[in-house]
Amino acid sequence: MSASLRKKKVDESIQNGFRWLLRMISRMWDELDERVKTDVKHKMENDRREKAERAKRVQHSRELRCSKNCNRFVALAFNCDFSQFLSVKYAVW
Repeated sequence: MSASLRKKKVDESIQNGFRWLLRMISRMWDELDERVKTDVKHKMENDRREKAERAKRVQHSRELRCSKNCNRFVALAFNCDFSQFLSVKYAVW
């Protein structure tokens, strides 16, 4: 049997530390569970808010791009210089 397949003995201090950790989690379960639920709720709210803000920015960017493309089209249709068309006097947006 190779050395990698042999069952290795776990260090007793590590095993004791692991048991202690499990006991602490068990004793504090209600408090920890409530904290996790609260943190998850806040994270989901933040993610939802960030997603809405991102969607708003993307929509605004699309509107600007569409508006600029529309202005280019109108400038070409009326056979005028696009830079003139971007002035407030001629702008569609």
